[in-house]
Amino acid sequence: MSFIRQLQAILFRIAFPKLRSKETGIVVLHSFFLVMRTILSIAVARLDGMIVRDLVSKHPLVLGQSMLNIVRYERMGRAS
Repeated sequence: MSFIRQLQAILFRIAFPKLRSKETGIVVLHSFFLVMRTILSIAVARLDGMIVRDLVSKHPLVLGQSMLNIVRYERMGRAS
């Protein structure tokens, strides 16, 4: 167990030498963008499910609303 703790301490000092270092900024930015990508992926999956549900229902009014969802889908697809 002590070996794992020592390894973690060494790796932590390498990854985060100082609180305001370049490496810390890179890790924080990378983590932020991964979280944002996950949020966008969930939103796109939800919108995709709504589009499929509307297409399968075969109601003309709902299908028109689905076309608006397709436009939103395209916008999100470009962002992600």
